[in-house]
Formats: sequence, C-alpha cells, structure tokens
Amino acid sequence: MIEGAQSAFSTAFGRLSTGAKLLAITAAGLVPLGALAVSASLDTVQQSRDAHRAEVRQLAAHNAGTVAGAIERRAAILTAAAVAAERSDDPAATCHAVLPTLARREPTARLALLSGGTLLCGTDGFAPVAANFTLEPGRIEAAVDEEADAIRYRVASEGGLLGVGLLSRGGIARELGRAGASGPFEVLVGKDGRQLLAAAAPAGAGALEPRTATAPVGVDDLQVTTTLYDASDAPSETLSVLLPILMVVASGLIGWLIVDRLLIRPLRATERAVAGYQPGGSARFEPVPVNSPARELRALGAAFSRATGTIAAHEAELEAGLERQRSLVREVHHRVKNNLQVVASLLNLHARGAKSADAAEAYAAILRRVDALAVVHRNHFAELEENHGIAIRSLVSELAQNLRGTAPPAAAGMAISVDLASCQVSQDTAVSVAFLLTEIIEFSMLHAPGAPIGVRLTPAEPGKAELCVSTGIRPYRPPADDSARVPFERISTGVSRQLRAKLVQVPEEGEFRIQIAVLRCEGEAPEAKRNRA
Repeated sequence: MIEGAQSAFSTAFGRLSTGAKLLAITAAGLVPLGALAVSASLDTVQQSRDAHRAEVRQLAAHNAGTVAGAIERRAAILTAAAVAAERSDDPAATCHAVLPTLARREPTARLALLSGGTLLCGTDGFAPVAANFTLEPGRIEAAVDEEADAIRYRVASEGGLLGVGLLSRGGIARELGRAGASGPFEVLVGKDGRQLLAAAAPAGAGALEPRTATAPVGVDDLQVTTTLYDASDAPSETLSVLLPILMVVASGLIGWLIVDRLLIRPLRATERAVAGYQPGGSARFEPVPVNSPARELRALGAAFSRATGTIAAHEAELEAGLERQRSLVREVHHRVKNNLQVVASLLNLHARGAKSADAAEAYAAILRRVDALAVVHRNHFAELEENHGIAIRSLVSELAQNLRGTAPPAAAGMAISVDLASCQVSQDTAVSVAFLLTEIIEFSMLHAPGAPIGVRLTPAEPGKAELCVSTGIRPYRPPADDSARVPFERISTGVSRQLRAKLVQVPEEGEFRIQIAVLRCEGEAPEAKRNRA
C-alpha cells in the first residue's frame, strides 16, 4: 500500500509544471523553518505580555504599599500623640501641643484625637463627628468616605483615646506621584464596593491599551486597583507572527519568479521556435533572442542551430546520393532492357533461319519466355519509379499482346480476353505469374489452337486474389506420344510453388485457378498495403 501511495505521489508530482514543482519544494523546505520562526515569535509575544502583566502587578503592589505607608505613618502620629496625652496631667493641652508638632512631618495630614466621644484636639480645620464605638488598641480601621472624598481611618490607644484621620484623594495622588511607571496609570482605592479615584488617567489615555491589577493594602481589607495605559502591542505582535509566514511566501514567489523569468519562459520560447522549425532545403534554425542572463539558454539555442545545420548538410548529401542511385538504377534498367531486346532479336533471327518446324517452334517458345521476362522487367522499373507495385492489369495485357504476336500459324487468330481487377503485386509474384500464364497459354495454343483464352483476376480474401485462366482444353486426353504434357505439368507445378499456392485444374471446364498474393487492389486503403508489407 505504501509503495502504491508513493507511486501515485510520484506520478502526480511528475505532472506538475516546473514552476509548481519549485513552489512545492521551496514550501517543503521553508515551511518548517517558518513554523519554528512563528513559534519563536509567539513565545516572544507571550513573554512581552507576561512582562506587561508583571509590570502592572508590580505597580499595583507599589501603589498599595504607598497607600498603606501613608495610612500607617499618620496612624503612628495619632498613636504617639495619644500616648503623650494619656501620660500628661492635662491631656487636652498636651494633645494641642504634641499633635501639630508631629503632624508637620505629614503636611497634608488631617488628624484628631477623641476621648469618650469628645474632641480632644485636631489639626487646623479638622473636627470629626464623634462616634461611640470600641476599637481594639493598635488596630487600624479604614473605609472610603465618599462625602469627604477621602480614606477615613481610626486607631485606638491603650488608654482608650481614639485617633481619627482623613487621607484625601490629593494626598494619595501626591504619594503615588513618587511611583515610576512606563505610562499613565489610574488608581482606585476601595473596600466593600466603594471606590475612591486616587489618581485619574490623563486625557487621551482611553486610546491606549489598559492593563489592570489589584493588590491588597494590608489595612483593614483595603485594596488598590491599578490600571496602566500604554501603547498597544497588538500590531507589532501580529507583525512579528506574520513576518515569518510572509518571508516564506515571499521566498517561494521570488524563487518562482526568478525561475519563470530566467528559465521557463526562455525555454518555452525556444521550444516554440524548435517546434515551428521546418527542415529541408537551405533552411536553418535561427535561435530565439534570449534576454535572460542565463548564458546556458543562449548556448542551447546556438547548439541546436549548429545541429540543424549539420543535419541539413547530411540531408543534402543523402539526396545527392539518392539521385546518383536513381541514375545508376535507370542505367542498369536500360542495359538489361537492351540486353533482353538483343536476345529477343537473336532468337527471331535464329527462328527465321531454322531448318525445321520443330526448331522454329523451340525458338518461338524461348522467345515467348524472354518477352515475358522483358514485360515484367519494364513493369518492375515502373514500380521502382512510382513505388506502388507492379500493376497486374498492364502486365497481363502486354503479355497477351506479345503472345498473340508470337503465336504459331495454327493459332494466329486465337482470341485472348482479359478481365482483371486493378491490383498491384510484387516483382517476384509478377515474374511467376508471367511465366505461369506463358506456359498455360502456350500449351493451349499447341493443343487447342482455335479455342479462345480468357484471363480473369478477382479479389479474394484480404491480401489475396484469384487468377483464373480458361482454355479450350475440355477435357484434354493426350496421346501416348505427347511429350509436351510432362514438361508443362512440371513447369506449372514449380511456378505454383514459387507463388506458394496450389494450381487447381478443372479439366471439364478447361480452367486453371490459383491464388496469388497482392499488395493492394482498387478500393483498398493504402494502410492495408503497408500492414501486409
């Protein structure tokens, strides 16, 4: 199954164009690196966010400590003033003397001491409402006073004095002003759902990204909520994540563009020029002008131009050699034809000077066979010129004319009718057919001189045709001294073997039938001829 999947993948990959293959290979090589870069970018983004959250938490803890420090310092002043008043014989006078002195350390402090619900002393302009409640000594109680817009805190001494103070929003803001932050921030101090805006963010901070953290003050469940505003890192974080992906895509596209512009397009132009090149004559391939800096492509075009030039030269040499070969064939044909004519002329001369009828007939029989060979030779030369095969119709017609011209006196008026299909045969078949017809017609001339002769050729199965010769021998009963029958049968049997077929004799009808191989008959497609060849 794995091998089949690999074969299917190889087949599909092989069908891709070179540009697509380059993109696939580049992606396969760069995507893992891009994935690692994206993972590193995500880690960097996470670290940056963790750092921002840590900064907000640190700032919130710092602000909470600042608020706690401010309350505890003021509570310590109240505790010290209460201790001094308790130890004095005149608590009120001591309180009025000590509290302002201690409060100089906190200029914005608003402090007061109460004894049994009665104001004992306080800073300028601060007179809290008396409240009857008990508080554990040393414990600081704090709450948001929305009417006073401040944090109200209380602390009790061992002697039962109650210290009351207000930490205003401005005081908290001045305390927080000492804290350092990377951007503007907002601070809320609250408890039990009540919030005091201790430090407001400046105008325009809403357009920045807020990060919030809450830290306990450590004084009676007070909490400080700090919101830090700074520029959003979302665009830079998104860019840092997308940048490796963009680099991978850009690398693949740049590589594809380089290969497409410098290699594939020039190759396609060269391919079109090669496909449109028509060899022959003096035409020579002209390479396409390539603007690509790849020198190899220009060298390829020049090499193909040289190759086409060499091929054209070789073709010219082959054409010249073929023309010389044709001239030699024509010369040989003319010489053979002249030699056969000389032989035929010599036989005619000897036949005219023969001293006996048998000798003259022997010369005539030889002359008929020489004429048959000459007819085949002429038609064979026509086959070489036209390359269509020897036309059996013209061959038999010319052969019949020659046989009538050389017939013995007893058969001088013998009629030879020809009904032949338009077929072509090879040279070997034509020679055998010519000799076979000569033997049969000559045998009929000698034994039935006045009977007409018919030659008929009809197409049979594909690649075959039936040759039928009708004579006047119906049936033939040779005399005991007939010396021509045995040579006729021997020669006709040998010729039929050359035709690779059986000669069928029908004595009652005086017919001789045999199937011969044909190259092509009229109406048959040329492809059938090539397939049989």
